[in-house]
Amino acid sequence: TPTKPHPSLLPREQMGEIIVEAPAQLKRRCGDCQLCCKLLPLKSIRKPHNTRCDHQRFGKGCNIYPGRPIECRVWNCGWLTNPDGVFDKLPRPDRVHYVVDTTPEVLQGIDALGRTVKFLAVTVWCDPKYPNSHRDPELRKALRPAGYMLVRYGPRDCLLLVYTEGRWVETPTEPSEVSSAQALAEFVAEQGGKRP
Repeated sequence: TPTKPHPSLLPREQMGEIIVEAPAQLKRRCGDCQLCCKLLPLKSIRKPHNTRCDHQRFGKGCNIYPGRPIECRVWNCGWLTNPDGVFDKLPRPDRVHYVVDTTPEVLQGIDALGRTVKFLAVTVWCDPKYPNSHRDPELRKALRPAGYMLVRYGPRDCLLLVYTEGRWVETPTEPSEVSSAQALAEFVAEQGGKRP
């Protein structure tokens, strides 16, 4: 059976209606790329954003891979897993200075009628040394169907991008302290148990 599109890459109106099937065999390898080991925070080992992990070994990967923290076990790189070939044209993360997170972020906002709404956004972790890396035309093209992109530079330094009327609109934002996994679980429960 063919795999279904990743929920964060679906048009907005279809999010929340799909179960993702993991690919049986990855076609890509990390190689020397260890950008996720630098950009992402790891609370369990007190590693902050944008700092090299103490367990990272250049050209070798994680020194404690079999016993790596839970955050590392559940996290997936969009380029590496490449759901349905969406990221075929993207270079490896260390070459473009951003990493696409495959778990959608649940965000909350106010709609035109003043109602509180929740929506899913693709999270892109950018190296703060390259703050405009998220403007990569291939990345933006790949993420158009999702409609929302949360660009993270650190714990509170973010941009929300919304694809509307044929272009991406950038708005500085401040995400909540709630973890993505917790927020996603709550979102699924609110959707009547349907997993995005």
